[in-house]
Amino acid sequence: MVIAAREKKRLRDAVVRIAAASDARSLPLLERCISPLLRVSSSVYAAVVRARRMLYDAGIFRATRLPVPVVSVGNVTWGGNGKTPMAEFLAWCFVYAGINPIVLTRGYGGGDEARMLAKHFQGSPVRLGVGADRVKSALSILEQCGKLDTARRRSLAKLIDFGGNPPAWPRNSEIGVAILDDGMQHLRIARDVEIVMVNAVTLFGNERMIPWGPLREPLDSLRRAQVIVVHHANLVSTERLGAIVSILEGHLDGSKPVFAFSEMAPQQFFCPSQDRSLALSSVEGAVVVCISGVGCPDSMSLCLVQLGASEVHRLDYNDHHIFEAEDMVAMEDKILELKKSTREVVVAVTSEKDYLRHPQLWKRHEVLVLCSALKVINSRDFMDLLANTMAK
Repeated sequence: MVIAAREKKRLRDAVVRIAAASDARSLPLLERCISPLLRVSSSVYAAVVRARRMLYDAGIFRATRLPVPVVSVGNVTWGGNGKTPMAEFLAWCFVYAGINPIVLTRGYGGGDEARMLAKHFQGSPVRLGVGADRVKSALSILEQCGKLDTARRRSLAKLIDFGGNPPAWPRNSEIGVAILDDGMQHLRIARDVEIVMVNAVTLFGNERMIPWGPLREPLDSLRRAQVIVVHHANLVSTERLGAIVSILEGHLDGSKPVFAFSEMAPQQFFCPSQDRSLALSSVEGAVVVCISGVGCPDSMSLCLVQLGASEVHRLDYNDHHIFEAEDMVAMEDKILELKKSTREVVVAVTSEKDYLRHPQLWKRHEVLVLCSALKVINSRDFMDLLANTMAK
């Protein structure tokens, strides 16, 4: 079983490297050999995606129109694009404007994103619907809580602000908006705003469809977006951001979405073994072992460098990885190895999403959990579009 698991991980890692490689000639021979198999699977996947989209566009498959406005947050590539943090960010913006939202998430990969959202929304008016059938989840919550009066929603729309106002919870329970987390491929629900998240660090990899590449949709799907948000914008140069916008515009074929930028702003470290928060300066000058199972581990290591880490040594696992005791052994071995070779403080760091998958496991080890929140930059047009949608 252990050998099988290792071989499975090696295969997954190979697929990730193939997807990220802009030039296949740079890949090892074995990975170049499996690329033709991935290419065939990719062609089948692309055909299915396009056929499904055509069936919805032709009205053969019908999307359900909810009785409240729907904002979809999605992407065209796999993992690490900031979909769930953006869904959370928007939920708070609506709450601060006096509009109760539903956040609809499928709970994929063991439900780590759903678990994190539940923790962050605890005690707030945000309702969380978790499950594959998001139509059923939404209608159930709307039946229970009721729908916000349209005139009231329109009057509150002008209060939508990305400025981080202090919370003033709505006094009623009626729902005024639904937010689809990872909604771009969820065609069963009609949406009023399509927000597409794009990772500035990894962009589109080799620009091939899954499993040959990272694309979940053809790049011409970007034309459906009303808003394109370039995420992790703080981790690349200004020149690179300009180049990314030019690349995106090349796929839009005349459509004119609003462009915005976002980042994951570090808030604090949390130490599970001591059950206390620590300052972000805790890693300044330290040698860091970054252990994570997130969609874009590059972004986390770059963030730690920006926080002042002198070195970052990565232990990367697949997105949604369920950490076990053997993974902790690998981490402790790496820490011990580094302590023997450096005079600097050695610190282990993981992400909040990784921690919440198995809190009790992490509490038995000296690890810092990096807690971050999404921040939107250059947001005026984005904010105005949302306000106008809610005012209709």
